[in-house]
Amino acid sequence: MPTTAKARDAIFDLIPVGFDGPVFELGAGWGSLAIALARRLPGADIVAVERSPVPWLVARMAQAVLRLPNLTVRRGNFFPMPLDDAGLVVCYLMGDAMRRLGPKLRAELKPGALIISNTFALPGWEPERVIEIADMYHSRVYLYRAGSGEAGRLG
Repeated sequence: MPTTAKARDAIFDLIPVGFDGPVFELGAGWGSLAIALARRLPGADIVAVERSPVPWLVARMAQAVLRLPNLTVRRGNFFPMPLDDAGLVVCYLMGDAMRRLGPKLRAELKPGALIISNTFALPGWEPERVIEIADMYHSRVYLYRAGSGEAGRLG
């Protein structure tokens, strides 16, 4: 499911001014958000990870055509991929994937690393900020910070 323009804008609002990465988008789908991140954060290395072959191929082709030097599109499962150098993790994942992702982020991210989740809360984590999007679903975008007090250490 592609990220809507309103959700993308909320995600951008949560990224600190001057942020320069590295950024991992987990479950990047067709690559529209990863491309927008690469354009918005030209000093950051953006790594988009997608497991499904067709969306990955579309994202990879778009990256090649647009020639975004700070964007890498990888195909595969992000769970075995190390995230210890991530400054920001962005995701739009449901249920089981979010439950599995929480412990991985808790174990691997450095204190202060940011996590932004579109629509789905990260179970067991306390968000630092939540933006409700003015759409028909009243969707939310969640900001978490690894290792900040109790945020990210619950559950």
